[in-house]
Amino acid sequence: MAAEISDGGACGLHPKKGFTSYPSSLKLAAVEDYLSGEGSLDAMCRKYGISSHAVLQQWITLYNQGHRDFKTRRAQEESGMAEKKKLSYEEKLQAVLYCIGHRLDYRQASEQYKITYQQIYNWVKKYQEQGETGLLDRR
Repeated sequence: MAAEISDGGACGLHPKKGFTSYPSSLKLAAVEDYLSGEGSLDAMCRKYGISSHAVLQQWITLYNQGHRDFKTRRAQEESGMAEKKKLSYEEKLQAVLYCIGHRLDYRQASEQYKITYQQIYNWVKKYQEQGETGLLDRR
């Protein structure tokens, strides 16, 4: 079995530091080109400068699940921090029941109630384990 050769030349031998960030437009273009049969995973990685097949395959999975916006990691972190807010017990309960009523669509519930995905996920988990008392603030 032949070893795979990178187009990075001598620079490709140096270890990378940190994560590579890709613009949403590049992600979408690469996925749509691949799905329309424009080339193989390898060809798309070379064409768009994507670090590995696994990265592109992850984008394809997200795309097929309906996450077509492809927010960058930084945009997700910034929006998550901006949206986090404290809700009353009644508002938490309402958000949890909304999420459960919409087949555990955490993303939709987080957008509806202007809270983070992690907040609604944790509240639903507590509600399922402990009932309404799981949502009480015990501080």
